[in-house]
Amino acid sequence: MKKILLLFMLFVTIQAKSQIFVGGSVGYNSIHNDESGNTQAVFKISPGIGITLTKKWSLCLGVTYLNKEEEYNKFHISPSIRYTAFGIGTVSFIFDTGFDYATGKDKTHELGKQKFNEWNINMKPGIVLNFSDRVWFVAHIAQLGFKREKWENSKSTTVWGAGIDMDNIDMGLYFSF
Repeated sequence: MKKILLLFMLFVTIQAKSQIFVGGSVGYNSIHNDESGNTQAVFKISPGIGITLTKKWSLCLGVTYLNKEEEYNKFHISPSIRYTAFGIGTVSFIFDTGFDYATGKDKTHELGKQKFNEWNINMKPGIVLNFSDRVWFVAHIAQLGFKREKWENSKSTTVWGAGIDMDNIDMGLYFSF
């Protein structure tokens, strides 16, 4: 009983000092191949929710749906921990470290239509631009991580990576309560 009461008191204390936020990003790309003349659409939606524990630490949970027309569909779930390193005026520099699990279906795999699962551990540096106490813009500009993919009828693939490129840039708008 004492443990339950202690957990309840801890939850109430965290809730009183914390701030809940919601937001996310939406993306659309059109890719045209000059050689084949084909154009593909890529659509991504990434809503998220989080809780600010202290001025430096937050817990986040994001989900992402990614659709690359005629190639694949992918669904991600991504819990992470955000550390705010420092801020200058309305700009803060952050590091999001988390675990990502994805599942989907690839329509162009060499073995035919294939289901796949992947998980990765990553760290994404970024910036936060505070428009007000309740509204801010977040941009991640790179990624350092480890990814493991498992295809339905084939062996696993392991990838280590670090990079700053268009695949690693994401931007979103967040609102706090």
